[in-house]
Amino acid sequence: MEGSGFLKLGDLLREKMDEFSDEAEKTVSQKDGKLVSEMDVDDYSRSVLKVTSKRMQTTRDGKHFLLLTLADRSGMIRGIDWHNAELNDKRLKIGTVARFDGKISLFDSKKQFNIRNSKNAVQILSTGEFDPKKFVEITSRDVRELYDNLIKLLDRINDDDIRELLKEIFVKDERFAVAFLEAPAAVTVHHGYKGGLIEHSMDVAKLAEQMTANYPGMDINMDIVIAGSLLHDIGKVREYSIKPSGIERTSQGELIGHIVIGVNMLHEYAMKVKGFDSELLTELEHIILSHHGEVEWGAPVLPKTIEAMIIHGADNIDSKVAQFREWSEKTLEENGTNDKYHWSNYNKYLSRRIRVRGINNGEGVE
Repeated sequence: MEGSGFLKLGDLLREKMDEFSDEAEKTVSQKDGKLVSEMDVDDYSRSVLKVTSKRMQTTRDGKHFLLLTLADRSGMIRGIDWHNAELNDKRLKIGTVARFDGKISLFDSKKQFNIRNSKNAVQILSTGEFDPKKFVEITSRDVRELYDNLIKLLDRINDDDIRELLKEIFVKDERFAVAFLEAPAAVTVHHGYKGGLIEHSMDVAKLAEQMTANYPGMDINMDIVIAGSLLHDIGKVREYSIKPSGIERTSQGELIGHIVIGVNMLHEYAMKVKGFDSELLTELEHIILSHHGEVEWGAPVLPKTIEAMIIHGADNIDSKVAQFREWSEKTLEENGTNDKYHWSNYNKYLSRRIRVRGINNGEGVE
């Protein structure tokens, strides 16, 4: 990688890539208990989980109980405390990580974590007292290879302004490059894990190049297509923050969002390139502003250049395929792999159930 064009890998990038390699080899500490996806009905569980919602409820006969949503990186489970509801309602806050002791049952066709009748059944934990891998997944892809391929894309840029702009962002600003490698592309919707943003951005670039090549008779600026692919989601570096207890939105992410953040970042970097072409800057801004494709999907403007339309299409298909992949994996974890097909639970982001092929589906077997 160090032989690629203008790149010599810096110490921060080296450390981050080594960190990815180390984390990819680690498994979740057994002392933190099963993942939600591994919990079975009638299991007795003592697992580290995060509170994502809570509500004090009252039965018809006046008995209080605490209704919780408990989560880790693999999913969510309904939790219920019949025994120390008022005590734990005071102790637990949204985002609290604790070790929960109880039994898994089935209620309304869904798994439920019934907290044991003991004041010690909920033990609140501080950072450092649990394994962050319980809450944050990591890309299965080789991050060194992803970054190396990104640099190869930059080497192929012909336009001087675009090439210098991308160098400023992804090479010269080493702190940004490290943050880009680490950032997720979402909290939960798609690529919601460490390294998800570079994985998604590189797949969008690959798809966008293939789409462009499919229309040789059209005047499509490949440099803008490559730049737009890499830049369309850069605001997510500041929109999300990875904590030991999971991925969270920053205040900037909540109040402004990655589209506006991304446009502002593009301006910051373009100012560092002497004499950067103003019309070109507008075209790149337009790609960031329009990449969601429709106003109802969060785009301030619709794609109005062929390059913007290509980026929207590539972004949309990559995010949808990723959702199918992640939801399929979850469905197989919950149902096993031996049946020919499974129907998943309803996915609110895809607005549908999906049919998932079992691994042993009989296809290709004589």
